[in-house]
This record gives sequence, C-alpha cells and structure tokens, in this order.
Amino acid sequence: MVTAGTTLADRYTLGRLLGRGGMGEVWQGRDPVLGRDVAVKLMRVARESVPEQRFGREAEILAGLHHPGITVVHDAGRQDAYRFIVMELLIGQDLAHLLAEQGPLSFPRVVDLTSQTVDAVAAAHQHGVVHRDLKPANLFVQAGDRVKVCDFGIARVAGTTGTLTSDGPVPGTPAYMSPEQHQGKTADARTDLYSLGVVMFEMLTGILPFPVDQPLYALMRQHVEAAPPRPGTLRPGIPRELERLVLDLLAKDPAKRPDSRETAAVLAELATRDALPTAAAGSLRDSRQGRGRRPRTPPTPTLAAHPARNPGAGRVFELRRTLTSATGGAVDALAFGPDGRTLVTSHSLAGVRLLDARTGSVRHELAGGGGGGSRVHALAFSPDGSTLATGGEGAVVRLWDGRTDALRAQLTGHSGTVVSLEFAPDGRTLAVGGDAQVRLWDGRTAKHLMDLPGATGPAVFSPDGRLLVTGGGEGQLRRWSPRSGKSHRPRSIRPNGRVRLLAAGPDGHGIAAVCSPLAPEDKGLVLLMDARTGRGHRRLTGHTEDVGALAYGPDGRLLVSGDHGGTVIVRDARSGAQLLILPEGSEQVRALAFSPDGGTLAVGCSDGSVRLWATGG
Repeated sequence: MVTAGTTLADRYTLGRLLGRGGMGEVWQGRDPVLGRDVAVKLMRVARESVPEQRFGREAEILAGLHHPGITVVHDAGRQDAYRFIVMELLIGQDLAHLLAEQGPLSFPRVVDLTSQTVDAVAAAHQHGVVHRDLKPANLFVQAGDRVKVCDFGIARVAGTTGTLTSDGPVPGTPAYMSPEQHQGKTADARTDLYSLGVVMFEMLTGILPFPVDQPLYALMRQHVEAAPPRPGTLRPGIPRELERLVLDLLAKDPAKRPDSRETAAVLAELATRDALPTAAAGSLRDSRQGRGRRPRTPPTPTLAAHPARNPGAGRVFELRRTLTSATGGAVDALAFGPDGRTLVTSHSLAGVRLLDARTGSVRHELAGGGGGGSRVHALAFSPDGSTLATGGEGAVVRLWDGRTDALRAQLTGHSGTVVSLEFAPDGRTLAVGGDAQVRLWDGRTAKHLMDLPGATGPAVFSPDGRLLVTGGGEGQLRRWSPRSGKSHRPRSIRPNGRVRLLAAGPDGHGIAAVCSPLAPEDKGLVLLMDARTGRGHRRLTGHTEDVGALAYGPDGRLLVSGDHGGTVIVRDARSGAQLLILPEGSEQVRALAFSPDGGTLAVGCSDGSVRLWATGG
C-alpha cells in the first residue's frame, strides 16, 4: 500500500492523494530532479490482467501524442506491486465538476471548449488513436478555459492486433457511448465525435440526451435506436447551426456524422460571429468567452488600444492608458471619486495621490495618508464625494476633505493593519475592517460608534445599508446590523481559512470572497454566494495564483478578479462563468476599481503601474 511520502523509482515522492477511480489512484508528487510538481497515476497490478495491459497501453499512447490539448506523460514504470505513470500536474477542474457548479454554459463558451477538444481529438486520430471514453470527467479545464483531454486508458490504436478485451461489459461510459460501442462493433474516429456530441448536448442544456436513471439495457437501446430531443426545445435561443451540429454528431450511422475537419469548420464559423447570443432572457445562465479560442499565452499590453471582446455579452475591454509611478513601488489600493473624474492611488513608495482619471496627471499628493508615513492598503470615498478615507499599516484612519484634500480628522484606536474601508450608502457610517477587529465610525463627525465582537478582516455593506458582511479568521462570513450591532448566525465558507477579500454586488444578492488557501487546489479560488443568507456558495476556478483583488461592476453584471500571476478574469456576476481574460502580463495584480459609470476598469500592479481599461456594453 502506498502512502504520502512514498518514493517511486528513487525519484518521485508522493504528496497528496488527488483522486481514486476504477483504474487506480492519482497522487500529486514531486520530481526533485527537475524541481517540479507532477501527477502520478498508480495501479496495483495482477499478472497478465487486462486492466494492467490497458494501464501500460495508456502510457505508450500518451507518450506518442504531442498536442497542447492532450495530457503530457513524463515517465512510467513499475515498483513492487504497482505500475505508475508520471504526468504533468493540471490545475483547474474537469468539465463534469464545472457543469455541476455552473449548469449550462453560454453558447460562445460551448463553441470554444468544443473547438479545443476537436483539435486535440483530431491529433490523436491522426496517430490512429481512438479515445473511446470522451466525457466531461475526461476533459480538464484549466485557467483561461484551456482544455486538456485526459484518460486514454481504454483508447484503441487502429491497425493493432490482439485487442484488449475481457468477459465484462464493453469499455466506456454508457451515457456517452456511441451506438456502435453499445452494439460491440469496432470503434473509429467518428465514435469519439458521437461522444463529443453528447458532451455538447450536456453543455448546452445541462442534461444528457438520454437519461441515466433507467435500466442499462433501456439506455443502450435509446442510443442505438431513439432520436435525441432537439436541444432548442430544452433551452430556447440556441443558434440553429450549433443545434444542427450537435444533432449531426449524434447520428446513429457513423457515416452520416461530420468528421473532425467538418466539425472544426462549423465551430470556427460560429466563433467569428460578433452577435453569437448567450442564454435567452430569463432562461439560463450567461457565460464567457471572447472571439474564438482564447490565446494560450496572453500578449503583453502596450499603450496602444488593445481590445478583448466577449461577443456573447457585447462587452469590449480596450486598454486605453498605462500610468506609471516615477518613484516605483507596488500599487496597494485604488478608488474612483463618485464623479469619475478623480482616481486615487496608493503606492508603497509614492504614497496616496489624486490623479485626473482622463489624463493620468497628478492633481495632489496626500502627506502621510496612512498615518506615520506607513503604507495605505485601503481607500474609500463617501457616496457624495465629500470625504476620502485612507488607512493601512499605521492603525490610523484619516478622513480628508474630498474637495479641498485637507485633513479633517484622524480615527485612532485600531489594532493591527486596516485592510478595508467602506462607507454605508447613506454616507454616514464608515466600516473599518482590520486584521484584528472591525470598527464602525460616524464618517461625518468622526465619532466612534461601536466595535463588532469577533469580526475581523474585510467588511462590506449591502446596497441598502441594512446589512454589513465581515470576514473571520475561521473562514466564516458574519452578517451584522450596522445600527444595532447584532449578528446573525455565522456561515462557514472555508473552515480554518482566513477570509482575505470581500466584494458585495450592487444587486444586493451576490457576494464574492477569497480565503487563504489551505491546499494547492484552493489557490486562486473565488467563492460566490448569497449575501443575505451566506448560503449556496460556488467555487469559481480559473486562477492558478493567489487572488489579490476583487471588484464588482457598478451595474452588477460583472465580477472581476486579479491574481499574483498577472491574470485578470472577467466573469458573469450572477453565474460566476468566465467571460474573458485581460492580458495584464506577469506582474501581480494588487488592486481593482471600476469608475462609477462602469466605463473604466483600473488595474493596479506590483510594478507600480495602473492600467486603465475602457469597457463597452
């Protein structure tokens, strides 16, 4: 029996069990020779068993396939009673989990994910390899919606003899198997395309064409004889060409199915349409994706216009200006004034500066904005623009006149670092979130109102001001009445994980949170839930580095997150589905802010730059 710490081939050390299935276990391991983390697939073997032969065949097949959409094999071998395959470690989640969390995907996203899968499968077919088990669980979705086709354990190589068989059922997953597989006939390239048609049907509608909650014989017969329902009857608004492609792929006769080239051509045509719709109004969730396939490596932005488009939502992000700090230092915080004309920045070396949001010119610098010359981590304007609050490492919050930039008051008595500042919608109450406490102040008179017992970390108001949501050191969300100081029952969203970031949607329903990661798969995770109940939270993946900033668009339609690897993901705020990724480069993203009209997104980075993206709707 293998355990964490076991070393294979005197090289690969097993760390954490990632999963267990019919073909063995998958562990996260470490290759000290090349200094990288790997995935190690293990199987306990019996002499001359069919599963062992298939396990070995998988390593041979993958070693001969070289495509960015197919899992890379680094090594394989045997130790004691085990055979193992060493593969690249993938960060993200499989499509099955994605569909379980998000439900049906947008039409542009279905086109994009399918296009990538067709490319990878076509490459395998060119080498004579038929996968025979294409399904959402074997399609791994990484950051930026990059797809990897996994698990070639039951793949068939054309032209080989001595086919691996057993007395058991035909290899495959019945819900996704082609008619010829259910009939025990030879599988070829168009067998995989039938399975891909089933996957597309599920991505579009959220259900399978033939239900699995029925006897196996009945399910097999339906795949062989019954016509699938039209996807458009289950989800209105599906483009006719997209629905036709799915139904063509689900043809009973393999000869009547389009091949990989024909399928790719239809998808490419669909991907070029600027007006490719998302869900019908009031029906299903919107989702993501730009024009065609997302670039694998984001290009480095320049000062020239650099558009990123999401045809489904009609949304365009164009890089209009990059502001740099002459004194250097990381951007710690950003805030727009209520009129949209002023952008306030806090740099680790340059302090707090008020800029003209249109030209980027410095209008004023605040002396000691954080108190004692310390770094400012939080900025907030009152709704009417009369007050600017700054706070950070000095445990002092300063209130500045929003029109004259003169210092009005200092709020003292805080413990630790101030991590968030937010005015209530009426402008009277200021919530100061710190790593040791949360305090409420009257923002006009600078009078201390109350401390919230047990509340720590960031704090955000609901749009009506009746609710204040705070984080906690034990991965909890706590909901308070800012008038009485009474707390509702806390909700645990990430046990033992500290809540680092919070953002509240302007619709009063959604709230997004980021917690300190407790395991590698938690890195870059954004949690989306109902602000009123704290329930129904969903795990939003896509980032591979720690998330450093969150921001909702002022109209409540968009949620933007930026990570320490330089990736900025724009999502649908309701569903959490990715819409597009902004090419921010490799610098850490530390701050995000929307202008009040939603027309500009400011992105602050660790190199001191602030990138201003114009958004279109």
